[in-house]
Amino acid sequence: MNTGEPTKERKHRMTNLIQIINAIYSRMNSHSRPPLRCGFLLIALVLAWFTLAPQARAVCQEACLTNDNTAFGEDTLINVTTGTDNVALGHSALSSDTTGLNNTAAGDDALTVNVSG
Repeated sequence: MNTGEPTKERKHRMTNLIQIINAIYSRMNSHSRPPLRCGFLLIALVLAWFTLAPQARAVCQEACLTNDNTAFGEDTLINVTTGTDNVALGHSALSSDTTGLNNTAAGDDALTVNVSG
């Protein structure tokens, strides 16, 4: 019977292909790093990432800002958009101010509800 010959050939080729794939796969695994070594590498990479990542902290303004605004302290003049000539000293001073002009606030939470005065 000739119909059985091609099937045997295909089966033989498929077996050879599977053997070749298994040989390649076993060779790849023999050269891979041990799991403990990979774990140390992963830990080192994670620690390096945390070391180099920017730190999350409150915004501390300490300089002359745009529109002749001056701010010293945490969250001072944090929402200012078009306001000009404002001075804020202390935690959250003028923190709600967006369009205020010529304001001066000194102290903790000074003029925090002032928006446009």
